[in-house]
Amino acid sequence: MKPGSFAVKNSPCNNLLSCAIKIFGRSKYTHTLVYLGNLSSDLFKATESLIFEADLLVKMSWITAADDSTWFIWKDDKIAAAIAEATWEIAHQKDGELYGWTSLGWFIWLWLVEGLHLPKRLAVHNLFLSGDICTGIVYMILVRGCEILATTNPGDADIILKIIKQNGRDYRSQRPIDLFNIGIRLIQTNYCMRSV
Repeated sequence: MKPGSFAVKNSPCNNLLSCAIKIFGRSKYTHTLVYLGNLSSDLFKATESLIFEADLLVKMSWITAADDSTWFIWKDDKIAAAIAEATWEIAHQKDGELYGWTSLGWFIWLWLVEGLHLPKRLAVHNLFLSGDICTGIVYMILVRGCEILATTNPGDADIILKIIKQNGRDYRSQRPIDLFNIGIRLIQTNYCMRSV
């Protein structure tokens, strides 16, 4: 796997937040993260993956397995490098921030808008501003990665950015299923491949 790859995860429903995201996010996906690299550890006899995520805190974490995750892996090394650079940049800016708990209100609002078939314009900007959540962080990384990529590959950066912004919502308004859909569109346009 290449640094800069991103994933959506089907977390177990073992806490209130995961269960609420599954219900109000209209999806089995509850979490998103970005891969930063591997470290082989003789002490643990395993390869640990360094990831960047927002889970209670915005932080870099080590995981030994990516169970129940769908990974979107960049095919082009230049794109992967730009996304990885953006990940490190944002990780240094956001490390240690509190998770945006009140954004759950946004998931409930989207659930109502979609369930009642209200106008989509009511679901563009998150009204429950607080700290960042995992999907907002990953969305922000993808957008920043396109800005970095635009210095060397402006054509690809423009196409990828249009795919990322296709649902018309800002970074605070994304759900895990939205990041999954971005990944699927990136596969369809041959920028990513999927690994489960």
